[in-house]
Amino acid sequence: MDFWSHQQWSDSLAGADVLVATPEVVRAALSKAFLSLEQVALLVLDECHHCVKNHPMAQIMNVFYARLVESGAPRPRILGLTASPINGKAAGGAAGRAGGVAELERALFASVVTAEVRCSAPAVI
Repeated sequence: MDFWSHQQWSDSLAGADVLVATPEVVRAALSKAFLSLEQVALLVLDECHHCVKNHPMAQIMNVFYARLVESGAPRPRILGLTASPINGKAAGGAAGRAGGVAELERALFASVVTAEVRCSAPAVI
């Protein structure tokens, strides 16, 4: 995909309902205008806790998604998935973890939601 032309991208996306790609491939396609987030209905970000600093996932959100937010243009819904919403090494205990969650929410233009763990049966080993 690194060497695909605009036409190859157009042909591949024509009629496609799903595109599965790494964040770097999506970032590169957006940068070259081979893909637009306005074409996307749902953007699923697996391991979204990486959406920080200069990671391609963060670039997608900070550059391309933020542009849509600022302009009021239609934009995809975001579904961020992670088993580690914050870095386990967060300094400052609970306050540091809360700050990490807030940073992730800002990066994803979203709210963090987690399932409540309910277990009425004894654990099985």
